[in-house]
Amino acid sequence: MTIIRKIKKQDIKQIESIYRNVSEFKCLDTDDFWANDELSAWVLNANDVCICAVTESGVIIGYALTHIHIEVNKVHIENIFVEKEQRGKKIGKKLLQWIVQEYNNKFPKREMRYVAMVNENNKEALSYFKTQGFQNGEKMIWAQKYQK
Repeated sequence: MTIIRKIKKQDIKQIESIYRNVSEFKCLDTDDFWANDELSAWVLNANDVCICAVTESGVIIGYALTHIHIEVNKVHIENIFVEKEQRGKKIGKKLLQWIVQEYNNKFPKREMRYVAMVNENNKEALSYFKTQGFQNGEKMIWAQKYQK
């Protein structure tokens, strides 16, 4: 049995390990993942929804990290992932449904727009989002700058 629940601070190392060891995330030009303190702050943020799918034995087999831009009623799905051996069991769909329900509970009077940023080379993720009713949006190029 799989349980969907909020990510706890003690889950962060397991989620970081999943991210760093999954081929789908290797399509990025960088090894960037949120630093432990950044991810901890994100998980503890009351407005954002960060959830995971956990087996009865406590092993995380999937997760979703989202961020809300309340001012424009937009939810960014930053990462959604399910272990390869667990795919086809509707876990990704349950994660997505949980996200939508959670935001509906938090902001009942707002109609939210859900946006997923997906690398164009990640065909499996693009296909998944299409099956969940997402449509291709604008093509964007990610720009970043590090500065002290």
